[in-house]
Amino acid sequence: MKTKAFIHGKSALWRRFSCVVAFIALGLSSAPAHAQVPTCAETQCNAQNPACIKEWVEFALEKAKELQKELDDTHVQFNAATTRAREAIAVLERDARTLAATAGSSTASGSTASYENDCNDIAQDTDSAEKSVNWVEGWDQDIAKVCRASCASQDVFCIEATTGEPFCRNEHGFPYAELPRSVRMKTTLVVRVMGLDNTEGTIGISTNFFKSPDTPLPRKVTDSSARAASSRAPGSKDGPPNSRFIQLKDDHPIEVLGDDTLQSFAIVFQWKPAREDRRRPLQKSIEIAIDHGKYYYEVGLLVPFIVNGARTVTLTPLSATGGERRISVVEDSVVRPALALSLFPWGRRQARVSAWGPFRCGDLFGVQLGVDLDLGDPFNRIYVGGVLEPVAGLSVNLGLAMVKGQFVPSGYAAGTVLSVEDTFTPDTRYMPRLYLGATVTTDVLTTIKGAAAEVRTSAGR
Repeated sequence: MKTKAFIHGKSALWRRFSCVVAFIALGLSSAPAHAQVPTCAETQCNAQNPACIKEWVEFALEKAKELQKELDDTHVQFNAATTRAREAIAVLERDARTLAATAGSSTASGSTASYENDCNDIAQDTDSAEKSVNWVEGWDQDIAKVCRASCASQDVFCIEATTGEPFCRNEHGFPYAELPRSVRMKTTLVVRVMGLDNTEGTIGISTNFFKSPDTPLPRKVTDSSARAASSRAPGSKDGPPNSRFIQLKDDHPIEVLGDDTLQSFAIVFQWKPAREDRRRPLQKSIEIAIDHGKYYYEVGLLVPFIVNGARTVTLTPLSATGGERRISVVEDSVVRPALALSLFPWGRRQARVSAWGPFRCGDLFGVQLGVDLDLGDPFNRIYVGGVLEPVAGLSVNLGLAMVKGQFVPSGYAAGTVLSVEDTFTPDTRYMPRLYLGATVTTDVLTTIKGAAAEVRTSAGR
């Protein structure tokens, strides 16, 4: 009995050792891209060797993780093959885990044929997933080549035909892969529709220009062109594994007009698949802001309220004293118009009525320098403060005003009584005072004029 048990244990140990050797040998002999998952016959796995089955399943699950990582490293997110590859990997994991759960159980005990069928099914699943990942990796390389040749320009935007998403990706190393947030005025943006050479369907592109949504004027839409002519790309329904990406439609140039009233434009993309294609039709609108540039200063009329901004020294006559006078100091808050220069260090967007839509700090905040409007003595009052400009041409200001005021000269004091013969001249010095004001420029007049014209136009309809 001991001899028989020893031989049985030795035999089990040999089967397990041969399984491990098979794993190593197959792994070393496989292709560089992927390690091959062995079949049950190659690993000598069967119902009498559940430990080998477990190791084989773990190897298959590791293979699934490897394929998933390779798929995630690609940037082809729009193609149906990517979905098929993910589904194939999911099937592989599911079947492998099912086999692992039943290995060595009473229901599977002695069923060598069942084990071999399950193992071979998983091997087929792995082969299918591996081919799908290889296709996607090949397409990823194709996309990179096409992007370098046709899309690597600031004035070109490539769009994928079946999703309306950017065709190129930042991960490919292209600085202009994504759609630009804004386009400079008086420039041309070229839209190119890219896709697989077997893509079928009708493609349409149009462009709409919009006035600013944050103005008091009604939002208008101007069609720059009629819908582009439809385009159908030739090719079979499924296409071979070596399908290539091409430009499916003629360039669609968008000329950004030099009109200050236009704030953005939208690219309206439509794709209608062929009848036999089960995918749904696509319509997508992509809005892009028009960059009118920035300005960094403006000149306007400042109307400040200066706290205790006027100081005078007066001689108040005393009654029944024979002409004696008392020195008095009088301070008062005043409003004195001034000429102001408002500076915007970060630049303020041109042709914007408000600082919102979207909000930007550079449009809202600035600094201010001002002098008195009396050009005979412009430095009688000097203003230094901050600018809060929520609406173009109209800002609120808070700061420090250096104002010339009169002071009692040395040797005298407020309340001192002077005789008729005594005379003195007050000293003049700058004094710091707080001011709160509002600044108006010609921009606000333009806005009011435009709003009035639009109201008249609307009333006449």
